[in-house]
Amino acid sequence: MSQNPAALPTSRSTAAAQRPVDGSRLALSFAVLVAVPLLALNLRPAVTSLGSLLPDIQSHTGMSATLASAVVAAPVWCFAAGGVLAWALRVRLGTSRAVTCALAVLAVSLAARVVTGPFLLLAGTITACLAIAVLGTLLPVIVHNAPAREWATLTGWYVAALGSGSAVGALITPQITGHTSWQVGASSWALLAGAGWLVWRVAARRISDKPVEEARQTSPLTLTPAGTAWSLTIHFGLTSGVTFSIMGWLPSILLTRAHVPPTHVGWLFTIAMALGVPVALVVPRWARRAKRQSGLAVALAAPTVAGVAGLLFAPTLAPVLWAVGLGLGMPAVGLGLTVISLRACPATDTAAALSSMVQGFGYALAGVTALGTGLLHSATHSWEWPLAILLIVLCGQIGTGIHAGRAVVIHSPPRIPAQRRSPESTGTRRGRGPRVQAHNPGAMTMTKHPNSGVMTKYQIPRNQMVSAKIWLR
Repeated sequence: MSQNPAALPTSRSTAAAQRPVDGSRLALSFAVLVAVPLLALNLRPAVTSLGSLLPDIQSHTGMSATLASAVVAAPVWCFAAGGVLAWALRVRLGTSRAVTCALAVLAVSLAARVVTGPFLLLAGTITACLAIAVLGTLLPVIVHNAPAREWATLTGWYVAALGSGSAVGALITPQITGHTSWQVGASSWALLAGAGWLVWRVAARRISDKPVEEARQTSPLTLTPAGTAWSLTIHFGLTSGVTFSIMGWLPSILLTRAHVPPTHVGWLFTIAMALGVPVALVVPRWARRAKRQSGLAVALAAPTVAGVAGLLFAPTLAPVLWAVGLGLGMPAVGLGLTVISLRACPATDTAAALSSMVQGFGYALAGVTALGTGLLHSATHSWEWPLAILLIVLCGQIGTGIHAGRAVVIHSPPRIPAQRRSPESTGTRRGRGPRVQAHNPGAMTMTKHPNSGVMTKYQIPRNQMVSAKIWLR
């Protein structure tokens, strides 16, 4: 039984040897172990810092409620567009150079967005979030190519740093603002982006990459099985929509619906953002040890359901408990990012294609949820209907998480065009020799994923096979 040469490896050793970052395995070093969490730490403060300062910004700049809703929802839409942008930059520049450029743009945007009025704030936030989207799309690709033994550790630090960025942005920004101004508090995160740029310049020496050849690109639209890829995409989109809605509007919900004193709102918001950090550290290990991640997806969604339902039906009964539930459900986004690495085939460029698809389309869906939540609140002047919609979204999150958690390996062969001898190179001779097929249509192959250890039986589909014909003289 023949196998597709672009198919998945049949042993763990072969898989480890064929897991490149644009042609070279990620060599772990102290700089890499510091750089990856530091890059992940830059993915959320630009968003949560605005959420914690939104009342101050509205009062000092005269920002309207509609523009405030746009500022809250803009990051999610930028993350969707940034997934496509990251794919293009990676093909043209390579992984390490794309990350370097994104960090530089992030630092400049965060420093410049507070110079004048609310419209520059919106424009700077959009630019910063596009840079964050590039980083967020490429980080799973980098982590995916770590050695198998260190993958869980690096992924745990990456996911935990992602959650820590949310908590740090919500906690430190108001403290800085209280001693200075909201401009200084919102722009101070440019220093973190600058530090990430410096550390990444050192860590990038461990990655000898180059732009991806066009013939070796893997299209996100050719991922197979498509049902699992789209379930993971929708699950990530619904989870991110709930998360960004909570990050953007939880202070307002606690203040106006739960009647929490203004002096306690900031601390409850910080607690909600910080509680997910220790859970995020162990989520990758739990996900890797489990054959299916469906149960873990349900378990992470349950506290969020309890928190949203509590704020909807009994907001003043136990607001601290509702905030705790929302915080414990925050690592659900980290689970979606972890499953990208667990599901992606290691032999080809599938991880980059799957990450671009999940975060591109997923964040677009999240943008609809976040924007709809704010606009519905502006239209009804209450939080009952937005919270009810979030409960419906959480039901969809659970359903898609159950389907995406199945033990299935997602793959897609690279597009290698058929190579044919040109007539000019052979003069007037037009004869041709025998054809050599590089694969057997409908062949069966067994796959063992190096991170999850899942054995999957896979039949090479006819419409996804590489058509590589060799013409002999």
